[in-house]
Amino acid sequence: MRKKWSDLEKARIAQMALREEKTISEIAQDTGAHPNMISKWKRELIGNADSDFHGGKSENEGDMENKITFRVADSEDIHYLKEMLFEAVYWRSIKQGNAPNFEEGLKAEGVMNSLIDWGKRKQDLGLIALNGSNQIGAAWIRYYQKSNSIRGFIEDSVPVLVIGIKNEYRNKGIGTEILNLLIEKAKGKCINSISLMVSEDNEAYKLYRKVGFELKEKHGDSLLMIMNF
Repeated sequence: MRKKWSDLEKARIAQMALREEKTISEIAQDTGAHPNMISKWKRELIGNADSDFHGGKSENEGDMENKITFRVADSEDIHYLKEMLFEAVYWRSIKQGNAPNFEEGLKAEGVMNSLIDWGKRKQDLGLIALNGSNQIGAAWIRYYQKSNSIRGFIEDSVPVLVIGIKNEYRNKGIGTEILNLLIEKAKGKCINSISLMVSEDNEAYKLYRKVGFELKEKHGDSLLMIMNF
C-alpha cells in the first residue's frame, strides 16, 4: 500500500532536496519517498513562495508554536524589513546592550541604501519568515551601483544579500531554510551570483559557508563572500 505523506513530511523532504546536501536518489533511499515525488515537492516548495507555504517546523518542535511559513516580500513590508535591517547591521551592539535608537541607527550613512525604494526596482527579491502570523525574519537581495552600494558590494552585476532573524528564533534552521529558498528564487530569475559581507565573529558566517558562500576577500575582521551558481 502506498504511504500517504503528510504536508509536514512533504515539506521536510522538499527542504532536504532544496539544500542539495544529498541527491534525490539518496533522499529517496533515506525516506522511502519516490524520487519523482521528491522532485515534485521540491518544485512546489519553490513555486509556492509567491504565496504562503509551510516550512519544516511543526507545532511540537522546540519553541515553535505554529508551522514556519515563508512568503515573498513586497513594498508593503518596508517597515518590517527596516526592523530586520537594524538587527543585521547592529547585531553586535544589540548583543552588548549599547545599540543606537532605532530611527537614529537607520539614519547612519549608507544604512538605508539597502531599502530605498524597495519593491520598485525590477529585480528586488526578498522573503519574509513567519511563525503563524508573526513575522520572525527576512532575507533579501538587490542590485546596487557603486555610488549607492552597501557592505558586500562587488560590482553592479552581483546583487547583495541582507538577512535578519529575530534573536529568539536563531539557531533553529530558519536562516538556512530562508536562504536556500531565496537562492532558488534567484536562480529562477537568471541571477547567477550573490555577495555579502559578514564579520568573522558573527554566527551567521557558519550559515553562509553551509549554504555555499565562499570567501573572496578579507578586510580586517570583515569577510567579503560570494556564491556563484
